[in-house]
Amino acid sequence: MLPDPVLILESHVRAAVVLVALALPSLLVFGLVLDGAIPALRFRPGVRQEPPLWSLLEVVVALALYLLLLAFVGATLALTLLLDPEGVRLIYVQPLNMIIAGGLTLSFVWTRVGVVLGQPLASLGVQGAPWRNLGPCVLTFLATICPLSLLASAWFGWLEALLDHPRAEQGPVRTFQEALGGGDGAAIAALVVCSVVLAPIFEEVLFRGFLFGLLRRRWGARAAVVISGAVFAAYHGNLSAFLPLFAVGAVLAVVYHRSRSLAFAVLWHALFNAANLLLMVVTSGGGS
Repeated sequence: MLPDPVLILESHVRAAVVLVALALPSLLVFGLVLDGAIPALRFRPGVRQEPPLWSLLEVVVALALYLLLLAFVGATLALTLLLDPEGVRLIYVQPLNMIIAGGLTLSFVWTRVGVVLGQPLASLGVQGAPWRNLGPCVLTFLATICPLSLLASAWFGWLEALLDHPRAEQGPVRTFQEALGGGDGAAIAALVVCSVVLAPIFEEVLFRGFLFGLLRRRWGARAAVVISGAVFAAYHGNLSAFLPLFAVGAVLAVVYHRSRSLAFAVLWHALFNAANLLLMVVTSGGGS
């Protein structure tokens, strides 16, 4: 028996209404943070930064370089593992891949900014800021994590209902779920380091320090928040997670813009990734 087209349309409309309804709290909180309307969510910015002198082409090269290095180094480590299974343990492939690819990419960025252009690393956001920002950073995370989670759930459901597009987990998420299922403590620890330490550092320098900083100089903060958030989401290559990742990228851009320090963007990013890993642990029954 074929499904009733009217019922299908009604389910799609309901999914769209739920998606919009859940997006509104996220947008509201995001707007309050952006405008500093709530004192508890108001950041105390660090020292004013030099306007970035690097070009959009250099940003594109850095992002492409990171992707290519991740692919090349990952393939090289995988080949090494096949040729010499005792030489490199599988659990270390992803951390090594990220360390090598991220380290080489950051070396390129810092060489261009610090050596070629002669700018201080503070122009990338690598500088201190008042530690009073720790409170607003954590409060911003707590204020947005629930709306973001609800938005993600609604977005996944809407894609499945309207486009018949099943949810596709990102590679690291699948790997972590497999490690939990197998009870592999060493693999879990390695993946936690990747998600909570390495990824926040590398991605914040690239997307907030390098990309957002340039876009902010050219088109202003609000346009830079939107564009950098979209690039951040698209960069992960997962249509199923585009809207949630866009929202995460936008909030991270706001945190960096308000504090003028990547330290608090890295902290927020680490908290977000840690919360997602913890949720997977809880929903899997603690890996048992």
